Amino acid sequence: MLLFAVPAFGQSDLPVFGNLSEIKGKAPFYFVADDSRVREVLAQELKLSPTPDPKDAEVFVEYKVLAREETNSIWGQLETGELRVYYYRDKKQIVVWSESLKDVAVPKGTPRKLAKKLKSALKKSSK
Repeated sequence: MLLFAVPAFGQSDLPVFGNLSEIKGKAPFYFVADDSRVREVLAQELKLSPTPDPKDAEVFVEYKVLAREETNSIWGQLETGELRVYYYRDKKQIVVWSESLKDVAVPKGTPRKLAKKLKSALKKSSK
């Protein structure tokens, strides 16, 4: 019986999913991305000035590259990226928006398109 109980302990680290409207009025934002150019794109597209220190943030916007693949096109690579928006409540990560997209890996292509989708979702949630 103990064998079945062990996996349940790891599940407490799973994120909780919330609603995008939960971040209304929260600030400042912190952008998480391996590439500083991606952080700049997020700031430009979302028209936000992020805090430089994650300790000061209330909301996190995180971009991750999930996969890259070579193509035979003139564009070179395809990139699958994910943009996730979350905050913390009672030491739990509350994910309020997440989307992934596969696009041509031109500089900043995938993160820019995902940021535009997030911007549109933010507008809809504030109505």
